[in-house]
Amino acid sequence: MKGELDSLAAATVLRTYMSRRGMRCTGERLKILDAAFASRKPFSAPKLAETLEADGFHVSRTTVYGTLKLLVDSGILRKSVGTDGASVYAVSRANDHKAQLHCRCCGKTKVVSLPEIGRELLKRRYWGFSAESYQLRIDGICSRCKRAADKSGSKP
Repeated sequence: MKGELDSLAAATVLRTYMSRRGMRCTGERLKILDAAFASRKPFSAPKLAETLEADGFHVSRTTVYGTLKLLVDSGILRKSVGTDGASVYAVSRANDHKAQLHCRCCGKTKVVSLPEIGRELLKRRYWGFSAESYQLRIDGICSRCKRAADKSGSKP
């Protein structure tokens, strides 16, 4: 997604995206969009539903999950895997070239910035396909698990 989006511009993107697919952009979907933009850090679908409920806005979990999928598909949000293996969402930002380093031993994930790789991935053309965003996860072993394995003499 080119440029920075605020919640008003994102609402326009969502309306256009849904209209082109013959879908309605309901008040519930717009409220979920606003709540996603209000979150300053990555969030899970259950956490977003709890936040909406705490604000006095009742919405079904099905609607939350469906709307988050639409927001990811439209490029407004990006989806990644959290340290517990659950899906985590965040607002897409221009030049947000992040990768996840995932330890296959302890399951922890650390997010790092890889702007050189990200820019290269987005400028390439893949069989006529123009990339707009990407998710990169690098699996391996974290330094803590490696040290523990070295001390015990076992293989991580």
